[in-house]
Amino acid sequence: MSRHRLVLAAVLVVGACAPGDALPRGHAGGGSPAGTVIGPIEPQEFQVLARLDVGRRPRQIVFTRDGRAAYVAVAGSGRVVRMDVVGLKVTGRWKVPGAPTGLFVTPDQKRLGVSRFGTSGILVYRLADHALVDSLATPAGPSFFAGPYAQNTWFLAAARADRVVDIDGAHLETRFTIKTGRWPSTPAATRDGLEVFTPEVDDGTVSIFDLEKGRTVGRVAVGHHPGGGTVLSDGTTYAGAVRGEDRVAFISGVFYRLEEEIHRGIGDAPASVLMAPRGRVAFVNNLRSDDISILSVKDRKVATRVRVGGSPVAMAATPDGSELWVSCAGPGQVWVLSIPVRLR
Repeated sequence: MSRHRLVLAAVLVVGACAPGDALPRGHAGGGSPAGTVIGPIEPQEFQVLARLDVGRRPRQIVFTRDGRAAYVAVAGSGRVVRMDVVGLKVTGRWKVPGAPTGLFVTPDQKRLGVSRFGTSGILVYRLADHALVDSLATPAGPSFFAGPYAQNTWFLAAARADRVVDIDGAHLETRFTIKTGRWPSTPAATRDGLEVFTPEVDDGTVSIFDLEKGRTVGRVAVGHHPGGGTVLSDGTTYAGAVRGEDRVAFISGVFYRLEEEIHRGIGDAPASVLMAPRGRVAFVNNLRSDDISILSVKDRKVATRVRVGGSPVAMAATPDGSELWVSCAGPGQVWVLSIPVRLR
């Protein structure tokens, strides 16, 4: 089975503006080539464009392929909220039973899959009129989706069942289910899509599942309460947050072992690690210190930290990589930030 990963890039940074306000978007020339030195990174480079009130405990954000619409799951309010990416405003919302947590847009751009953590299934809504049109059974405790990957694949962690599910987003079918350790968090895959890294929160480990072999090929101890992570631009190294120990762990996808750890510059309760679009910097969202550690991927050092809003729990970049949309659970808002051109 040959798979090629579509890069998912997201960063999390913040400045200050009044609730609900939208600021003028800044524009500049094209980004730097991937191999160039990026130089010092200053917090002031990240401009806040808007803060959108969406409701209590917003979670995963997704975009339509054309980048004109965004959707956020709002767990505490039991709703999905639609936002206009161009106008930077909320344009619709609808009620979803339970606590909506994860989202994905189907390849035809006509439907939205919604996971609800307290249940064992996905509800599918038609985007044109928000009508419920389909559903898909999953193991218990589905959370965030990871994808899309080749063959219209999304991976979904089912924490309460200790499983990760491979979902065909086009046909709304489960291809197979991976048995994991205790309480899996959001998975990530290698660039070729053949290996899936899954943080196992209650075990303090990250497992590596080989899709071609159909089995778990490695399990690496990383520390207390590992969080989300990403595969770095080398295509094989996984960088994952260790929330309970305020560290980031680097795992080799070749040798299935811990390569390195960094603590300096990581904030309080790091939740996940995500790459900027070109893969030269990565971002760590620190839940309790309400800031972002900006990590130089090449040096594996934190370049700077940027203050953010309360409890930044989820993030997603626009398809063109120019903006970062952040779910801030504390204020119940989605914050929209410009990504500096040289880091895109």
